[in-house]
Amino acid sequence: MTVTLCGWRGWLGRFTLLLLLCHSVTYARKRKMRLEAEDEEEETNIRLPPTLRPVHYTVRLHPLLHGNHTIIGRLEVELEVLKATSRVVFHLVDIDVVEESVRVTLISKRRTLPVKRQRYDPEYQQYTVHLRRRLRQGNIYLLSLHFQSMLGNATKGFFVTTYKDKEGNERKVAATQFWPADARRAFPCFDEPEMKATFDLYLAREANMTAISNMPLVRTTPM
Repeated sequence: MTVTLCGWRGWLGRFTLLLLLCHSVTYARKRKMRLEAEDEEEETNIRLPPTLRPVHYTVRLHPLLHGNHTIIGRLEVELEVLKATSRVVFHLVDIDVVEESVRVTLISKRRTLPVKRQRYDPEYQQYTVHLRRRLRQGNIYLLSLHFQSMLGNATKGFFVTTYKDKEGNERKVAATQFWPADARRAFPCFDEPEMKATFDLYLAREANMTAISNMPLVRTTPM
């Protein structure tokens, strides 16, 4: 009788454990489905998710003005997390992101988060980096990537046009027009009015060319 009772307790323990495991798996599946549903809902929004705020951009641009008009670029953006999220969503148009170069790093610990997948929505002009881990509220992360695009012909973003010098010779010039929503054509960015940030801009050019900005020059370095 005693042995039978012990056997019953062992079976009951295994049965209880099985129920707990089933409950745990069911809960995990429901949570995963809920998170995926939330992700899908945010992805279909024309506005960027209010989860991240750009703090500071470092933008490096090398336009081949006298070549094939290609723009070679690198972007770094410091991001403050306003609400925990597993995605980084930003704007771009007619820009090719080098997917292997995309990194999201926790600045305080210099720890890079694994990227799950990346996708582009041409309708909303949004690029989404899906992460395997969530960005924690209050932390600062660094988004970095390489990209390539072309100087456009229309007066939008970063484009090429011409002018005549004092001698009447036609010259090429690369110019920018970001208003109202065309900064996303020059480099990947959070292109919404309330998402203001500070910038460091590096522009590579030929030695005989001149760079003009509406902000003070910090330095010029020969390459």
